[in-house]
Amino acid sequence: MRNENEKEKKMMREEGRILGTKEEIAEGKLKLDLGELGEFMCIYLIPCERGIYGIWHPSKKLEEKLGKFLGKKPYMTKLHYVLPESEKEKEEELIKSEDAKLSDFLALNWSDWYLGYREIAGWLL
Repeated sequence: MRNENEKEKKMMREEGRILGTKEEIAEGKLKLDLGELGEFMCIYLIPCERGIYGIWHPSKKLEEKLGKFLGKKPYMTKLHYVLPESEKEKEEELIKSEDAKLSDFLALNWSDWYLGYREIAGWLL
């Protein structure tokens, strides 16, 4: 059992990525409510980019608008998060910790976030 846990930990941290765990998925910790934009299911995080890769399910309000340009939903995309200075030390501690999970980064108090490129994100609203 111990080897299983060590193997899973190593897989979570491969190539600078932190993968969501089965437990986080089962507990609903990787699903984000984006308000008017819909929902986002997190798959993995690259901390140095502050980028979370996952699947975006747009709200009904955006479905028609996006369908004309992007085709069928859901969409694989990247969600960028922005942290205030007060949270950056906590983030650094998480990055250094081998036990940190993706949901730990989601629990930080973000000051802002956007999907894809910041220039395009404003167009969605």
